[in-house]
Parts: sequence; structure tokens; C-alpha cells
Amino acid sequence: MRAGNRLGERSWLRGPAVGGLAGLGLVAALLASAPGASADPAGHGTGSVHARGAWYAVPRTGGGNPGKVTLRAGASTTSRSVGSVKAPKGAWCWHQETNCGDYVNGGSYRCYSGAPKYRDWLPVAASNGKRVYVARHCVIATYK
Repeated sequence: MRAGNRLGERSWLRGPAVGGLAGLGLVAALLASAPGASADPAGHGTGSVHARGAWYAVPRTGGGNPGKVTLRAGASTTSRSVGSVKAPKGAWCWHQETNCGDYVNGGSYRCYSGAPKYRDWLPVAASNGKRVYVARHCVIATYK
């Protein structure tokens, strides 16, 4: 766990496709209401949000995994893509519970060519604060 990281150092997507910089304000509000998060307690005047510890879905690397995952509007590969996350960064888990909490059953996917097919997806937060989904077996839930 690395205390004192700023939101910008975390693994949030930026760009017009997922809310751009305006969406970061929503994510900051979401993080501020999360357990273990607080607004700049040291009073540095940066307006940053510090997560004291949170669960993140970080893309797997090695063994054929590309180290990048696509965030989807729904729990299926046919759902609209809303961005991607590259390792070692990750997406903030919607359910801040062990291993990112419950997953949902959805469309089938493979993490890479030749990998087994899976159907379970994890809800995560996009930079605009909305719930989106990531392929569960293509990420590792990490508490940082």
C-alpha cells in the first residue's frame, strides 16, 4: 500500500471517450465517499483525493496476457468499449471488498488467443464515475 498517491497517479482513464477531465471530478466525489479515502488531509491545497487503501483490477501480464484490458459499458465483448487500462495501472473496483467483490455472469471472452473462455465480469469505475465492466480472469484484484 502506498499512502498519499494522488488521483492522477492512480489508474484512471482520461480522454473524451470516457468523460475526460470533467469526469475526474465525479470520480473524486466517488472516491471521497469510499471507505478509507479522504480529501487532502495534509492541507496541501492541491484538491487531490488520497485513497488510503483501495481495491483495483490490474491487468495480468505474462503467459500470453497482453497487460491491457478493455473497459466495457456492459458485461460482454459486444458492449461498447469505454476505454482501456494498461498494467501496472488498474481500474478502481466498484465493490471495495476482497478481490473486488461479486462478479456478474455475461458474455464469453478470452484474455488472449488460445486462452480458455470465461463468462464472469467485474464491475469497476470509469473516470466519469459510472459502472463499467472488465473481464475478471484478465485482471488481478490488488489492494494498494
